[in-house]
Amino acid sequence: MIISSPDDEITGTEDIININHVKERIPNIFPWHVEDETATDLGSFITERGAVNFIGDRAGLTAIEYPEDTAELEALKALLSDLGNVSDDSYLINDGYLEEYAQEDSSGEISEDSPLFMFVNWKAVADAYKLDMLPVTFRGSDYWVKAR
Repeated sequence: MIISSPDDEITGTEDIININHVKERIPNIFPWHVEDETATDLGSFITERGAVNFIGDRAGLTAIEYPEDTAELEALKALLSDLGNVSDDSYLINDGYLEEYAQEDSSGEISEDSPLFMFVNWKAVADAYKLDMLPVTFRGSDYWVKAR
């Protein structure tokens, strides 16, 4: 199982994305960088304006946008906008992981050691879970929002 982390890029390939991780990650993404002639990164900034202000009238410095950081930042902000006022302890479950999630979530009710376990239609259980979830697409992947 791959779970999002506020310390790593949230790519849309995770099995579970924690909304709190999304909210923690956004202020830590700095897509604008100031580099010198040797491509040494001298500072990271949220906006181009911040990078340009840092440069001031110093020669030999360049403001450079890291497009992958900008793409992640825009995607995370769009996700939060799409979700509205979802609580911090909510999370997104990847559609391709939902059956496995249903099995893990039901483990307290039906033990894997039980002879009945092999007869459970986990796809039907996952489909039933969807009735209480909101669908959302993030970076090309379909997710289901589990609100708390």
